Amino acid sequence: STASVSVTNAATAANPAPAPSRVFSNRMEKEPGVSTSVTVILLDAVNTDFSDMSYARAQVIKFARQASSEDQISLYLLTLSKLYILHDFTGDSDTLVRVLGGAKKDANTSADPNMVAADAANKRMNKALSDAFAESNRFYKGPIINRAGVTSEAMQDIARRVAAIPGRKNLIWVSGGFPINIGYEQNIGTIGRGGRASFIESLSNTAKALNNANVSVYPVDARGLLADPDVLGILKGPSRMGMSARQTIPAGQQTGAAPDDRPFETMNNIAAGTGGRAFYNGNDIAASIRHAIDDSRESYAIGYYPDHNKWDETFRQITVKVNRPGITLRYRGGYFATSDGTNTAAQRKQLLADAIRSPVQLIDLGLEVHVEPVDAPGDRRLSVQVRVNSDQLHFDQSGDRWTDSLEIAWVELSTDGRIVARGGHSLTVKPAQSGYNEILRSGLSFSEHVSVKAEAIEMRLVVRDAGSGATGSVNIPLAKVFVTNSAPAPAKK
Repeated sequence: STASVSVTNAATAANPAPAPSRVFSNRMEKEPGVSTSVTVILLDAVNTDFSDMSYARAQVIKFARQASSEDQISLYLLTLSKLYILHDFTGDSDTLVRVLGGAKKDANTSADPNMVAADAANKRMNKALSDAFAESNRFYKGPIINRAGVTSEAMQDIARRVAAIPGRKNLIWVSGGFPINIGYEQNIGTIGRGGRASFIESLSNTAKALNNANVSVYPVDARGLLADPDVLGILKGPSRMGMSARQTIPAGQQTGAAPDDRPFETMNNIAAGTGGRAFYNGNDIAASIRHAIDDSRESYAIGYYPDHNKWDETFRQITVKVNRPGITLRYRGGYFATSDGTNTAAQRKQLLADAIRSPVQLIDLGLEVHVEPVDAPGDRRLSVQVRVNSDQLHFDQSGDRWTDSLEIAWVELSTDGRIVARGGHSLTVKPAQSGYNEILRSGLSFSEHVSVKAEAIEMRLVVRDAGSGATGSVNIPLAKVFVTNSAPAPAKK
């Protein structure tokens, strides 16, 4: 969909200041109201039964009603088909409650843009949950490898999203879990190549991404307090009875069956491996979320510099001790001894493909995009100015020139998340010393003209620096660009 490309000097471009509503960025530190300690709440509809998700959602609403302005919260929803960003970071309790569907609409807020956006997010959530549970047998009883892979990929997307935010980040994973070991074994590289090994490898890669982004995972069991389904005569799923079946049923009448607690192993391992804490076998999910957030009110950054020089992919344990009694420490349990070697061509291609598919904006490479509609007959067209932050660009010097190249990809998305069009190309720049100095000061800017399909409602720009491997992406809601004609045309059949 890209028609032309030109490189401009960011410092000398004499364009007027763009309208703020048409400037999109993936630099979260520029967004007002985002603190240096943030929390992502992930509602996991992939690994959670319908009734349990309904209860968990009500509990998250209960927490949201009590949230304070100091709690910078973002809401995500995971289904088999997509990771939804319901709302980015906010300390507004009313907005969070409205997104989750826990507030009544009234005339006083119907014209508030924030409330309108929250209502739209609530509609997306309800539609996504309805679609996800429509085929419950395939959804909840499907192959675990699908659920593990989807969950792992979503957590990696979230880790990339918050990586550039300084300080400790919390990921509160509200889920029924899946009974697969997260894979922190010392012999991870020697486990047989069966199904279990593939799970362990996938989840271990997720742990790496979370730790690299300084994200601590707090799993919260959406199933609540587990009771014995055989004793209570329940045919499917666990029960939240507010009491333990083992405690209330006479010993002579117990069948010996026990609720499935295998997901606890996964929750405990991923929490311990990232410095979080798992909450399960309790009905007060709202209180668990509160405890998880309060757990990171005070944190310290400690540097660790390995000198073993053995980058053999094995897991190396780290232990932190203090000489003060009564102190509980939470920290990542170690790291994988992986070298920072250059990715292969196949790996680079896969990384770009993952960024194109991911709904979460990647922020390794800082991007600022100014978009303007072009008044032209026929298809919708955009004039785009892109500025790339220089901090992650890697130039090589050759004579009196500096050389770097970017991989650029555009995708257009429909209302149901399908890619309806895509385009891509490479951009090589070879500035002289003066131009190179200017790029270091002001960033690298280039312009493009892009055609937009009638059924597209969102554009996604992905840029990858070939020198450093850093990747950034920006999502552009077209309703904010084509203000007078924001409604997409119906998809052609």
